[in-house]
Amino acid sequence: MKKRVFKVANHGVSIYPLCLLGEVLYYDFHKLYGKNYEKSIAEFSQGVNRFAIMPGSHEKISHLITPKVIDNLRWVKQFFKKIYQNSAQLLNQADRAFKTDLTKKNGKELLTFYQSYNQKFKQMYLYGWLPNAVEGLESIFSDKLEFVLANKLKKLNKSDKIGEYFSILTTPAKDSEREREQKDFLKLLSGAKKGKDLANRLKSHQAKYCWLQYNYDGPALSLNYFINQAKQYSKVNPDVQLEKIIRQKKELVGKQRLFIEELKLSDRDEYLFWLGRQFAFIKNYRKDILYKSYYQNDRLLKEIGRRLGLSVRQVKHILPQEMPKILLGGKVDSNLLNQRIKYSVLFYGPKTPKVFVGGQAKKIIKQRVGEEKVETKTSELKGQVAFSGRAKGKVKIVNAVGDMIGFKKGQILVSGKTNPNLIAAMKRAAAIVTDQGGLTSHAAIVSRELKIPCVVGTKIATEVLKNGDQVEVDANQGIVRKA
Repeated sequence: MKKRVFKVANHGVSIYPLCLLGEVLYYDFHKLYGKNYEKSIAEFSQGVNRFAIMPGSHEKISHLITPKVIDNLRWVKQFFKKIYQNSAQLLNQADRAFKTDLTKKNGKELLTFYQSYNQKFKQMYLYGWLPNAVEGLESIFSDKLEFVLANKLKKLNKSDKIGEYFSILTTPAKDSEREREQKDFLKLLSGAKKGKDLANRLKSHQAKYCWLQYNYDGPALSLNYFINQAKQYSKVNPDVQLEKIIRQKKELVGKQRLFIEELKLSDRDEYLFWLGRQFAFIKNYRKDILYKSYYQNDRLLKEIGRRLGLSVRQVKHILPQEMPKILLGGKVDSNLLNQRIKYSVLFYGPKTPKVFVGGQAKKIIKQRVGEEKVETKTSELKGQVAFSGRAKGKVKIVNAVGDMIGFKKGQILVSGKTNPNLIAAMKRAAAIVTDQGGLTSHAAIVSRELKIPCVVGTKIATEVLKNGDQVEVDANQGIVRKA
């Protein structure tokens, strides 16, 4: 029997709502794309998740979808429109529950909120997965862009500039939510210097953006977080800083035009890079929508937990298919949920998923998941440039919030893949290196916003590099070397 291998890892996550993504990929995906993904096996242990995937399965989907994306602009634009529409519907549903006094609702009404959120979530993900589907797990689309660029730069005798050109041509011009928050924050500080009430403005700002680093399970950013941010900006002229950010964005657009002209890109190649920028923006936009909806939906889960005598974390280890009986019947096996939190496997059957715990879960992994052979005896890693530049420093491996303790400014942040909970460390890093990801990954997007050298998709950085290793990151060529 051909075995799956662990390819994707997530930190700070529960079975729900991640299980819904699996339902989209393994049961519903064919409705839009003609074929479902081959079923994976999801392992959960104390907030850490790993997906065991059949080798090559994601690449099959990518090769199926990519030609249609490249050859049919009209279809792509209609698809993008649906992504934004479905995202708005998901947020509206989450916001409706968030603003409702749920303590006054009966069990059936709570279940309706819960199931409506799930339905909107799955519909949004069905369309919003497009950037992931095109990229696959091996950064297929990113590699296509890099190939085009390498050939063009070789003719100009500028092969050493591929990192700079790639990062510029694939960076979205539209502001992300994080960039919008930064601008709003600077405007807030500017107003305070002109005598406006800072305290109340900070409260409003916190209410608007507290979900930014929520990821799957939170926590939300506190008011103290923003107060401390304001203190750190005490010696900065907010107006000057805001002008700098606006100027840099204009310079980005100008550089993109210059590079397109210099490279003499064909209409087809220019379209490919436009797609790359759209995918990078949409994937980040989708994550922002999800994180805000998770923050809002957790209020509903908290109320469900209150009635069942469960914590939110326990509620998030109930499968959606189990919720009607549990919520309306008022009976739940909390011990079973605790076992799921400790160690469990989510197995996708022919029609519905099922959770196994303890010995059964370990048996499934042993029988159906193999080890991927990885060569770790190397002093040089190759990945993809997300933002160009060079840096030297000591490695600090950061996969979860707890790993950020002791992270020092100027260290090299190495991660399986980054997430919003790790932003504080990313801001202090001299460079960022990841195992997973391409041009649409979180690390790629944030590194461009922060202007920090970044190499993604090395596959084995966290296995080759150890805390304290001295490394040189050449994010012009996508190379990481041990010193």
